[in-house]
This record gives sequence, structure tokens and C-alpha cells, in this order.
Amino acid sequence: MNFGTTAVKGLSLVVGALTTFCLTTTGFAADSYPKSDIKAVIPFGAGGGTDTLARAIVNLAEKELGQAVIVQNKPGATGAVATEFVRQQPADGYTILIAAENQNLYRTTGLSKLSFDDFEPVILLGEAYPVVVTLPDAKWKSISEVLDEVDKNPKSVKVMNTGPVGISGVVTAMLGKDFTLVPYRGEGPGLAGLLGGHVDIGIVSIGAVIQHVETGNLKVLSVISDKRLKAYPDWPALGEERPEYKKYLPWGPYYGVYAKKGTPQPVLAKLQNSFKKAWSSDKYQKFLDERRIVPLGLMGEAAVAYQKRWESVTTWLLFEANAASDPAAFGIPRL
Repeated sequence: MNFGTTAVKGLSLVVGALTTFCLTTTGFAADSYPKSDIKAVIPFGAGGGTDTLARAIVNLAEKELGQAVIVQNKPGATGAVATEFVRQQPADGYTILIAAENQNLYRTTGLSKLSFDDFEPVILLGEAYPVVVTLPDAKWKSISEVLDEVDKNPKSVKVMNTGPVGISGVVTAMLGKDFTLVPYRGEGPGLAGLLGGHVDIGIVSIGAVIQHVETGNLKVLSVISDKRLKAYPDWPALGEERPEYKKYLPWGPYYGVYAKKGTPQPVLAKLQNSFKKAWSSDKYQKFLDERRIVPLGLMGEAAVAYQKRWESVTTWLLFEANAASDPAAFGIPRL
């Protein structure tokens, strides 16, 4: 009896010591994070809307984190290459993903089995409405003229396309016209193709194109919204010209920072606090305003709820346009 009691007491001491050790080392790891550079993977090429927003927030967040955040562009498969790469890395906060909305659409378009369910949102940065742009000397003066021409002459208008779940892919599916889609690995390369005369139309985020518009290198044919933007009242709205599209509007991309699911909560909290401070800074808010991006700043459950709603609206839009499989098969409800 005495031997058993002694053994139990000894075992309790060992367990207690191990527990203390684990808590201490876990706390130390969390407190010391990050101990080295962090890699921020961007799923698209340099120069596009996601790349521009990512680099701006990274420059501010690394000051809060106390370590360099190294940006790596890894384009391919409308972001699926980068998304899979980050998923394969350890869930330790040293490789993060800064992406647009595309991952919400991977499953229903067959691009990947991944979705944002495989990641923890660090912070959702902002949302923006896409614009349809063309060269200033193009013959079209409105989106209606473009759509009417394609109705009369299918395949006659070449549109840059960053993939079925990219901005251009969703908007062309929404429009439902027989364009000639020319593939590009991101908004940056697509805009270069438009400026070089290789395509007729670009469908991009405002942030990626605003400087080209303000300098007169491109003109806006339409904003993908049900009403005009207050900042640019001269830009026609799609729903204003073509009411048949109002049921989808307003629609636009959003941008966020993500960590792999399973990242320890203290590490995730450090990332969230650091990026929230960077996002809240006057410098970043001015950056968003200059690009006409609506600030979000959502984290945790609020970020997840926002994404779920966006996923539902857009996957069902694509399904109705015969551009995606049935969202119900993946448990995505119709709102």
C-alpha cells in the first residue's frame, strides 16, 4: 500500500513537472515569436492589386513584428499554386498567405480541394469594386457598346483573363457573353497586355489600374456596381446601364492575410495584433483611400462570416452561369 502511494505521488510529481515544462516552453515560444524572418506568399505576379496591397501592409507590419517579412510572388492556377504551397508549410506562423477572394471559388470550379476553410484569417484588409477598362482611343464609349458588339460578333472582343476564379473570370461569367478570353498570370501581366494592345478589355481592381486611368493611359467603361462611385461620378455603373445584372451587384474582390489552420493561438494573436496595428495606421488607411478600397479590418468570427457570405453569393452566381459545379455539394448555402 505504501509502495503504491509513493509511486502515485512520484508519478504526480513527474506529470506536474512535465506540465510546467510544457507550459513554460510553449509560453516561451509564443513570447519569442517571431525569432526569424516571416515569408509572405502572394498568389499572383508583381504589380497587380493583391501584390500592391500586400507589399504596403507588409512594410508596416514587419515593424510591429520586429522581424522582416519577405514577400514572395508565386503565381499559377489562379492562386492555387501559392495556396497549396502555404498549406504544406508548418503551421508555425513563419509562412503566411496574402490573397484575394479566389480561394472561396476553388472547390466549385474544380481548381483545388482547398478553400479558406484551410486557413485562419489574420485580418481582412479591404474590398473593392472592379472596373472594365480599355485603351483611350478604343472605339467603345460604354460597356453596353462592348456587350452589343459581342452579341453581334461572338469572339470579336479579346478580354484579359486571370482564371475562372479571378476577378475577370467571375465578371465575364456574370456578363454571360462570348468573349475571347486571353489568359494571364495576374492583373499586372494582364494590364501590360492591355497597354501593349494584345487584348481589348481589362477587368481589374481599381487599385491596380487607378494610376493608369488618372494619367490617361486607360479609360473606364464601367464599374461593376449598381451605382456610381462617389469618388468617380463620371464612371458609369454596370447596373445603371444594364439593369439585368443588378441581381449580382454590387460585387467585388476583397483582400486578406491568412495563416495555416492549426497555427498556435498565441502566434496567431501576435500576427493579428501586428497586422491590425499596421492596418489601423494613418499611412495604410490613406493608402486604401487613394485606391478607393473600402476598409474592412475584420478578424476572427467576423472575418469568417464575411467570407462565408461572399462565397455563397459568388459560387451560386457562377453555378447559374454554368461556370461552376453545384455549391450545395460542398455545403455552401444559397442566401
